[in-house]
Amino acid sequence: MSSGTWTATGRGIRIKSKTEFSWYLETIEDILGESSEAEIYSRLAEFPGGVHQAVDLIATGLPAAFIPERSGGETGAVLFTLDSDAETILLCVELRPDECVISNVPEKPRTVIRCSLAMFLKLAFKRLDGYEAYLDKKLNISGDIILAIGFDEWFDKPGISLAERMGVPDEAHGPLENAGGS
Repeated sequence: MSSGTWTATGRGIRIKSKTEFSWYLETIEDILGESSEAEIYSRLAEFPGGVHQAVDLIATGLPAAFIPERSGGETGAVLFTLDSDAETILLCVELRPDECVISNVPEKPRTVIRCSLAMFLKLAFKRLDGYEAYLDKKLNISGDIILAIGFDEWFDKPGISLAERMGVPDEAHGPLENAGGS
């Protein structure tokens, strides 16, 4: 059950090297494995920076993973309401004709997708198809359903190529850290 709400911004981390970016992605892949939702939440709690860092890492990479030509020019705000074992996490993706950005939560998003955080991570890492998840009632969608079930197809799977598109340096310079310092 959720006890609070946190909004992901994608601005909470600074990725310092491709090696570290790759390590974090591999760690999330490993966490997802064949794990149950409870196991995923338990393992994410041990992730450096916890659940927030994992979600911010995905939010940081979404704009680089977006392939505009796959979206057919769709635009509008897609709000993800992600339920974890401890809280509700909000992540808003603003689709534009040639890009997507992580944005503030609008008053009236075009689509709202509610699911568990574990389900979102499985969708983001291409372990699950959005259309199949919708048919299996693993996603609660309001607003534009067609936009919601096609959304995952407009993004590449997280990988080292995203680090290159994001301009992450090759050399390691220390651990992933919060953009605010430390």
